[in-house]
Amino acid sequence: MQTPPAITNTPPTRRDVGCTDGFKRPKKVTTYLGGDRVVLLAPPAEAALMTPEAARELADHLNEHADDVETRRRVVPFARR
Repeated sequence: MQTPPAITNTPPTRRDVGCTDGFKRPKKVTTYLGGDRVVLLAPPAEAALMTPEAARELADHLNEHADDVETRRRVVPFARR
C-alpha cells in the first residue's frame, strides 16, 4: 500500500500577468514551476505587450519561481543508515 503524498502549505506556483496582443485584446502571460524548471507560457503565436508595471510583476514572479527551484535543489532528503 502506497503512502499518500505529504500535504504542504506552499503557495500556488502558477502566476498570471495581464497583457495585450497586437490588437489590444486582453491576454495573459503565465509562469509556473515544472519540476525543476521555471515555465513561461506566453499567448500563442503572439507578442505580449506589457506596461512597465506588468513587466516588473512578471520579473518578480520569475525570480520567485527561480528561488523556489534553487531552494528545492539545496534540500538534502533524509537518508537512513
